[in-house]
Amino acid sequence: MNPVALIKVFLHTLYTWLMANLLNPLFFLFFILLTEGASLDEPLTRIFLYSLFSVVSLPCLAVGWICLSVIRYAEYLPSAKFLLWLVTAPLLIFFEFLLISFMLNEKMEEIFLFMLPSLAAVVLAIIIRYHAFKKTICPAIIPVSENPSML
Repeated sequence: MNPVALIKVFLHTLYTWLMANLLNPLFFLFFILLTEGASLDEPLTRIFLYSLFSVVSLPCLAVGWICLSVIRYAEYLPSAKFLLWLVTAPLLIFFEFLLISFMLNEKMEEIFLFMLPSLAAVVLAIIIRYHAFKKTICPAIIPVSENPSML
């Protein structure tokens, strides 16, 4: 595996993770307003939520990088690779929340409600970064006859 390509995959994963972490607290606040009608206007509460979501999602960043590296080197069409990434990232979040529910001894139904904003945030982040995905994960294949360095 090419180390430069692995760094590019990591950076793509990192930027997608950062975007999802910026969207997640906003979706979470919106979700709370819809379900409970409560207001979280205190700045400390928002800072706490941003910190909490970022720290809790760190394992997804690491496992997501590994998964995206595997997807990049898989011999699938670019659209199939994108669909795999679009399915894999939310599954990572689901498994992380499942692990958290087991660790906290909570019912999955209660944890599932907190998972919805995270799923929406990661799916939206992946869709927004679609062009970066095509450029990074599915680089153009140049035929040998058109590549002067290969002649």
